[in-house]
Amino acid sequence: MPPTKGIYYRKPKGLLTMSSAPFDFMQVVRLLESEVSGFQKIGGAADYALVSKLADFRTPSAYVIVPQENARPNPTGNSMPGERSKVKQLVTVTFGVVVAVRNFRYDKGQVATQDAYLLIGLVREAIMGWTPSLPLARACQFVSGRVIDYDKDTLLWADIYQTQHSIGKS
Repeated sequence: MPPTKGIYYRKPKGLLTMSSAPFDFMQVVRLLESEVSGFQKIGGAADYALVSKLADFRTPSAYVIVPQENARPNPTGNSMPGERSKVKQLVTVTFGVVVAVRNFRYDKGQVATQDAYLLIGLVREAIMGWTPSLPLARACQFVSGRVIDYDKDTLLWADIYQTQHSIGKS
C-alpha cells in the first residue's frame, strides 16, 4: 500500500515520500473489516479510549492497538559532521487486538461463550500469517492472549501479535 498522499519531508534534492513512519494499524483494521464478519464495531486505540466503562462497549467489537515498536541497531560506520548517513533498520512491531463480547455465566450462556471463542478464533485466523504492506514486512505471528477485564455482562479479551518491517534508507 502506498504512503498516505500529502505526507512528505523535504530533502535538498527534491521531495520524497516517508519511509520511516510508524506501523499503520489501520491496515489491521481494514483486514478485520474485510475478513471477519459479526462485529458491530472495529476501531483503533482512539475508539477504545473513548469507552469509560465495560457496560459502554458495543458488543461484539474489536479494537486494534499498537503499543510498541522496537528497532534493531544497525551500525552506520563513519560519517562526516553535518552529513546524514543512510540508515535502514528492522523494526519489530507488537500490536494488540482487544475483543469485547457479551459475558454470560457458564450455567446460562454456554452458547454465548462459544460465540466469543469463535470470534476470537476468527480474528486469530485473519491476522496470523498475514503480511502487512510495508517494506521487508514479515507475516504476523500470535504472541499471547488473555482476559483483561470482565463483569457480569461484558468480557474483554486481548490478543498480542508481532510483525516486522524495515524503516529508513539504504
